[in-house]
Amino acid sequence: MRHRLLRTFGTPERYDSPAMLRYYSLVEDVKACGLALTHYEWNYSMAFAKRFIRDRDDSWISVALKIWREMEHESHIKANEVTFNMLFDAATKCGNFTLAKGIYSEMTARGIKFNRYHHVSLIHYFGLRQDGDGVRAAYKDMVLAGEMIDDVVLNCVIAGFLNAGEEVAADYVYARMKKCSDGGLGPPPADYRARRVITRVLMMWAKLARRHPRLRSKMQANTNMAPDTRTYRILVQHYAVCVGDMSRVAAYLDDMRWFQVPMDGRIFVTLFEAFSRHGGTYSGADFSKKRLQSIFTALLNTLDANVQGVYVDTWMVMWALRAFMRCGDQRDVLGAYAQLKERWTLNKTKVLHLEQFMRRVVEHRDYVGQLDRLKGGASISQWTGVFPHGQDS
Repeated sequence: MRHRLLRTFGTPERYDSPAMLRYYSLVEDVKACGLALTHYEWNYSMAFAKRFIRDRDDSWISVALKIWREMEHESHIKANEVTFNMLFDAATKCGNFTLAKGIYSEMTARGIKFNRYHHVSLIHYFGLRQDGDGVRAAYKDMVLAGEMIDDVVLNCVIAGFLNAGEEVAADYVYARMKKCSDGGLGPPPADYRARRVITRVLMMWAKLARRHPRLRSKMQANTNMAPDTRTYRILVQHYAVCVGDMSRVAAYLDDMRWFQVPMDGRIFVTLFEAFSRHGGTYSGADFSKKRLQSIFTALLNTLDANVQGVYVDTWMVMWALRAFMRCGDQRDVLGAYAQLKERWTLNKTKVLHLEQFMRRVVEHRDYVGQLDRLKGGASISQWTGVFPHGQDS
């Protein structure tokens, strides 16, 4: 019964703070009773820590490494391929490439074989290192390993090329994905449990195709390689926020409508962030108040239509208010705030936070342009004790 309970709390639909606290509290209760956790349950704990890692922030990687140490040294449960993939992905995500290399070396020393997750994480790793050739090599290794290639893999390749400054290569991959829009199994399901099932099916297909190579082409033809919501989030994030190219952004939004890809709330957040950074009140501005109002109206219509995946959260409100302040004035900010307030379902703490934030915006006290944190944090040398083979580089 406890394993079923831990599984339910360890695999939530949304990996947010309340879900994490519920699961960690439940784990502490189980350990306090002197009961053992399984591989799966330790990995659920690791997954929560990984989800909260932010760029260049080592605080949560320390939590993940502590879980690993407790798992192996105190509970005497050896980490499996899932554990190592999450550790590698977490180290990569926070920009600690030295730690990532150490985890990779430890995994190799233990003879743990690569699976689909490891290959995708390696593509992501080289993308964050801004190494376009590394992205190509990791993708080629995945193909040679016989893994199925789908939209998840290609999205990771596009993100890697964009991080490496190879926009032409990213456009080439996107063009190939568009050609696949009429094939495959259709768009990925919105339900998170169904997406996990599809991943397991693809891994099963790859295993079967390695035994029976003649089936590979048919199986690959049935995988979805068309652009999805994640594809457009990656492209809009790059060309809207990083580059400030409104014409490219408009083209991608047109493609979304053409391919009937559902809108996602995070795309709206990205667009508002772009307007807050590149918006202007001068005549002929690409990120103009008129265009901002058009996007905001589209958001309101989407919210009123109860489209799945689009809801008002704190980040959406904050970037929307910043955008209207950049492209308009205090009246525009107050108007946007009132319309979003009518449509949100937030707790009192978040509402109070947004009220205070709104006042800071209209009073010109919102200081967005703070200096980035200095690079640093936990290095692998701090965690030599978790490596039985002594790898520390």
